[in-house]
Amino acid sequence: MSLYCAIGGVESDIFPQLQGLLAESLAKLGPRSRVLVVPPDQSRVHSRAGDLTRYAWEYYGERLQAVLPALGTHSAMQREQIARMFSAMPQELFRVHNWRTDVETLGEVPGAEAALAALDAIAPDDVSAYQPYWAVRAHVLQRLRKTPEALDAFDRAIGLTEDPAVRQFLLQRRG
Repeated sequence: MSLYCAIGGVESDIFPQLQGLLAESLAKLGPRSRVLVVPPDQSRVHSRAGDLTRYAWEYYGERLQAVLPALGTHSAMQREQIARMFSAMPQELFRVHNWRTDVETLGEVPGAEAALAALDAIAPDDVSAYQPYWAVRAHVLQRLRKTPEALDAFDRAIGLTEDPAVRQFLLQRRG
């Protein structure tokens, strides 16, 4: 696992740099021939996901073959909502889906074993004090039923957490 962009802070305004930062990050991923973007739907318009999706489309061009807004429990986005959130992107790139009835498997993401291998490939010094790493590691180890290691990772994540709500969530997940 790699960190592709580490810039900004609570007081930083990275919006003017957003397109360039995304392009730099996507370049670090290496060449891609077929791209699917899964942004949030219009209920998260304030997140700038529409801009980021448009920037990805501009970066990948014809290699970006579909956009599948993640609806959660919301209804499908209407053409006007797509135009407002994603601006000049072609409407035909957007896939409408009913998450309850028309799910089709297009591919599979490797399982927990692959996730653990990716986590293990990260240099320990790079993540020793990085709370999200330990939270993800705890979750993956828990999925693999490696309970003692999962508990250790949860303890590390909890110890690195400053947000009380996140700490409570991790404590609940830890069990």
